[in-house]
Amino acid sequence: MKVPQLKRESLRDAVIRVIEEALLNGELRPGDRIVEAELARQAGISRGPVCEAIRQLVGEGILVSYPSRGTFVTQWTPRAVEEAYTLRAVLERFAIQEAAKRITPEEIAQLQAAVDEMARSSRQDDIQTLTRLDVQFHEQLY
Repeated sequence: MKVPQLKRESLRDAVIRVIEEALLNGELRPGDRIVEAELARQAGISRGPVCEAIRQLVGEGILVSYPSRGTFVTQWTPRAVEEAYTLRAVLERFAIQEAAKRITPEEIAQLQAAVDEMARSSRQDDIQTLTRLDVQFHEQLY
């Protein structure tokens, strides 16, 4: 039996992962409100780790918190999106250069199959699958 490497993570990190996955798969969208007590209740944990996770995500700019109003998913401006894509392009160029030094023909075939599957998902407007495949592609590349 093949068992994937398990990660030991704190509750804070688990909450961060859940929020990030919800963002990636479209369950959470820009402007959506994050209710700390509700998130803690759904996860079956105390509010402490949820508060810590939210604080970290606010610090990273993924969430924004307004006193007396609550915490929301950040709404990106066109300029911020452009800057993020520019940074991503620079980082991807570097990652590809590094991967090219060690990649095998089998890995190239796997990456090509992933690109083909992403293209199919894009043509079908299946954003959730496309996003999941994009993350997997980049994890494999790096």
